Amino acid sequence: MAGCCWQRPRSKTVNFQRRKNRCRAALKLIRMRSICLSPWGDVYLEEGKNKQAAATYQKVIDLDPEEIDALVSKAMAYINDEELDAAEACCRQALEKDSQSTFALNALGDILATRGDAEAAADCFEKAVELEPEDPQSYLNLAELYYDDGQLEEAEKWCVKGLKLDAAIPSGYLTLGNIYLDLDRNQDAVENYEQFLRLETSPAAKQIRDEVSAVIEGLR
Repeated sequence: MAGCCWQRPRSKTVNFQRRKNRCRAALKLIRMRSICLSPWGDVYLEEGKNKQAAATYQKVIDLDPEEIDALVSKAMAYINDEELDAAEACCRQALEKDSQSTFALNALGDILATRGDAEAAADCFEKAVELEPEDPQSYLNLAELYYDDGQLEEAEKWCVKGLKLDAAIPSGYLTLGNIYLDLDRNQDAVENYEQFLRLETSPAAKQIRDEVSAVIEGLR
C-alpha cells in the first residue's frame, strides 16, 4: 500500500531489558557520585570542619540512603560538635539498616559512654568485639570505658589487645599512657605518649598533642 510505513513490532522483553540497563547505569552513577563525595567528608572531619563534613555525608546519604558508613560518619561529625541527640539518631538509624555494623555499634557506644550510661556502652562495644574480633577499635573503646571507671588493670588488658591487632592507632597509645600514669609507671607512660605524638599528625589534634607534650616534660 502506497504511503504505508511498516515498523517492526517492539518486543516487550527488549524494552524491559533496556529499562533495566538504564536503571543499572543510573545506580552505577549514583554510587560513583557517593564514592567521590565520601572522601571529601573524611577530609572535612579530619580538619575539624564538622558542619561541612556532616553536610557532605548527608549528600552521600541523599544519593544512597543505604550508605551506612556515611550515616555513622555523619554521627561522628555531630559527636565532635557535641550534638549527641543528632549523633545518636544517626547511629540508631544505621543499626536499623544493619544491626551488625560494628562501625555504628562503636559510635553509639561512644555516645552512650559520654552520656554516662557505661553499661549500655559496654554492651555495644562487647557486641562489636563478638561480631568482628579482628577490629581493634572495639577493644580500645572498652579500654577507655574501663579507664574512665577506674578499672586500670582491665583497661590495660583491653588496650594491649587492641594495639596488638593494629599498632598504628594513635589513640591507643594515649589511653595506655594515661593508664600507666595512673599506675605510677611513669617511664611506660612517657614511652606511650611519645608513640602517640609520632603517630598523631592531624591538625585537629594540636591541642591534645600540646597537652601530651607538656605531660612528658613534667615527667622527665
